[in-house]
Amino acid sequence: MHKLKYSFIFFMALAVFAVAGFSNLMAQDQGSILYVSPSRVVIDPSEKIQTLTVSNRSNVERRYDISVIDQTMTEQGITQRVDTFDYSAKRMLRFVPKRFTLKPGERQIIRVMVRRPGDLTDGDYHSHMLFREIPVQNKSPDQLLTGNQNSGKASFEIKTLYGLAVPVVVQQGTIQADMQMVDAQILKNPSGPVLAISMQRQGNAEAARYVTADRIGADGQRQPLMPGQWVRMYREVSQVSKMIEMNAPAAASLRAGDRIEVRVSQAVEGQPELKVLQNKNLTY
Repeated sequence: MHKLKYSFIFFMALAVFAVAGFSNLMAQDQGSILYVSPSRVVIDPSEKIQTLTVSNRSNVERRYDISVIDQTMTEQGITQRVDTFDYSAKRMLRFVPKRFTLKPGERQIIRVMVRRPGDLTDGDYHSHMLFREIPVQNKSPDQLLTGNQNSGKASFEIKTLYGLAVPVVVQQGTIQADMQMVDAQILKNPSGPVLAISMQRQGNAEAARYVTADRIGADGQRQPLMPGQWVRMYREVSQVSKMIEMNAPAAASLRAGDRIEVRVSQAVEGQPELKVLQNKNLTY
């Protein structure tokens, strides 16, 4: 029986987001956390530099490598990785540092810089900064082997490595964007009702809208049928159709004839509440 002297296996899990929400991002597994703030970087036409913070909230030392990748959106609202596309910001972006190590509890400030070409037309351009964890080798090869070699048995150290993609949007000149709901239907599935919604975007930039669906009782009271969701459309798509599960408790008790209202809202700068732009009444 051959003795296994050096055994070390790394499994890598890459979680890539085209984030539609406005919260900070975390990749988490049993106490190992990659925390990046903000969740999206927007460099407006008057800016050349933005910063973000990476925090190590785990109890072990971690090392990260940063690169820039391109992702485009499909008409199903799903992002997919591509080599390049017309509205890529990849060639304009610089950042420091490109690789860093964080001890437990430490933070690192990342400076993101943009160099706009002189002939850049108005609108927004986007790419993603990929934060990829790389192995930190703190043990010698002999220490990696555990178990009784004499018995021919060996155990393996398994480590999960994380990756996280943060959208970076570069704006140029005059930014104009609008987004509207063009259709909404309630589909009845064995697993529960689903909201099928189509959104249309116009202009030279991305846009986002907040979608909710409520059952309206005879007394006018609302019961949420799903958690509200941000639907974001990147510049490369003009229409997106999404299927959103209606999984709030009230959705399980929907009956034929119930009235449902779908609302589309937007955030207004300086105001705490969202502004309702559109609503559509449906019958279940």
